[in-house]
Amino acid sequence: MNEALAQAFPEQLEKITEGQYQMLYDFGELSAADYNAVIDAMRKYIASLVDATDWQKKGVWVWREMAEPFIRKDVRYDFAFHGETLPSTSNRLRAVALALLRVRRLFQRR
Repeated sequence: MNEALAQAFPEQLEKITEGQYQMLYDFGELSAADYNAVIDAMRKYIASLVDATDWQKKGVWVWREMAEPFIRKDVRYDFAFHGETLPSTSNRLRAVALALLRVRRLFQRR
């Protein structure tokens, strides 16, 4: 993830990275726009890998098997941005979820 984001999204990478020796990533502090941009950058980076090292292959596996299942469930995920159609969940419900997320962030800042 560091390779994929270091050049184009250094501020976002700093926000989501935790730990000095074992890298942990937390997307909770990203805005919806940054969240979708980071997801897009990761997917493009993975697609661009040619002759990936063993570590890169493990990272791709972790991303696809561990992270991707949760990515689309996040209320910040913009299906249109990623060229996908919205699942059967209504747009109204999605709007309510986004509003609740914004309210939660306001209270967390206090």
